Amino acid sequence: MRPADISVMRKSLWCLLVVLSAGCLPSLAYAAVTPSRAEFSRNAGGAGLSLVFPAPVKYKVFSLRDPNRLVVDLDGVDSGPSLDRLVSGMANSDPDIARVRVGHPAAEQTRIVFDFKRDVPKVETAVAPEGNGGQRLLLKWLSSGVKVAQATPVVSDAGRSSAADPKSKDVPQWTVSATPQVTFGPYSKSSIRSSFTTAGGLVDARYLERGGVAVGATHTTLRYSNGTPTLEQNAGFLSARVSYAPDRLPGNLTMRADLHQVNNSDPSNETNRVHVFAPQLSYLSFDKMQYFDLGYAYSSYGDSDIGNPSLKVRQLTPTVGLGLNQGADWVQLRLYDIRFPDSVRTQNKSATDALEAKWTHYMTQQRWLPEQVQVSALAGSRLYAVDGDTATVYNLADIQKGGVGVGAQWKLAPSVQLQLNGGYNRYESLIGGVSTTYSGSHLYTGVNAQW
Repeated sequence: MRPADISVMRKSLWCLLVVLSAGCLPSLAYAAVTPSRAEFSRNAGGAGLSLVFPAPVKYKVFSLRDPNRLVVDLDGVDSGPSLDRLVSGMANSDPDIARVRVGHPAAEQTRIVFDFKRDVPKVETAVAPEGNGGQRLLLKWLSSGVKVAQATPVVSDAGRSSAADPKSKDVPQWTVSATPQVTFGPYSKSSIRSSFTTAGGLVDARYLERGGVAVGATHTTLRYSNGTPTLEQNAGFLSARVSYAPDRLPGNLTMRADLHQVNNSDPSNETNRVHVFAPQLSYLSFDKMQYFDLGYAYSSYGDSDIGNPSLKVRQLTPTVGLGLNQGADWVQLRLYDIRFPDSVRTQNKSATDALEAKWTHYMTQQRWLPEQVQVSALAGSRLYAVDGDTATVYNLADIQKGGVGVGAQWKLAPSVQLQLNGGYNRYESLIGGVSTTYSGSHLYTGVNAQW
């Protein structure tokens, strides 16, 4: 592909992601209502917040930890003078509440945040009709500092469900999962490669919804068909992430950083001694219907033993994800924009670009049927890519020229899932100055256990 064609393709893919992202953003035109009355009351047993609106509103109540916060989101609502006066009057006047803030994470939404000095108490919500088609929203909580039984967002159905169930148990603070996995794949029409096998595992530890760490390791055996000795490769993976819910956003921001290291028995050292640093900033809405991320990966390949210089690879991966059909379907688009400062070890390429599309359908759990199925496709080309979703470094020195994949996941037990994925990819290789194409397929099996 000529440099001019690559530039046009890159611009087209970026424009596509920008258009899709803009389509996901909430509209700025709306008819907001303002509270006609806002009252806060306290007695020996607890406290309560009463909000009166001229029309019914939808709301969402949830709690967050570190720091301890109670959040009330009001859709289609502007704060108005009565709520502003209430918030200013509560400053430094309550024994349990450190402060109260009002923000607007979206144009059609008002957010009230209560910062508690101790644990967020149990909260009950109720709605009642108010004269002339209005609505009263009432929140009540105890003043004893009892922990909230539920720490995840609770979405009201037109304002008719309560926030926390006092009978439910506390969610565990730490959740650990382990995923042993095996992948096998043959190559077709390749003059040198025969097949590969990869075995390994991943362990992930998550602290509530606030962050987590993951560590993984794999061993790959690559077999050749032209008498070349088998290549043995070991790869290690370490990742850390931290999530935060800003008051002015209707979702969570997650900052993640990944480290990869790959070592193998490549006699030329062209694909050996690989080090990767891959940070990512992502956003996921509270209703899990909108997702955006911007990922970056810097890969360093050591000096080869055949006289070629070291190789540095820079990758940018903007991503858009959308929930459809009330969350039954998920569509994700990711652009791979990969640059090479030196083209000596990249088949005379200075850059490659590809667009990956994934569609996931979540199914009603039935016997023997999967709980979700996935179809994916890659268009364009990519070389020396880093895949954050699968924690994989593609250090094979051939260009991937597109591919397709299918997968499914079954629930074997309440905390155990079986995942099967298969795929077909096309590759382009430059051997002795001659370009050749071949294909490869693979089958992945993984079992995830959580406790």
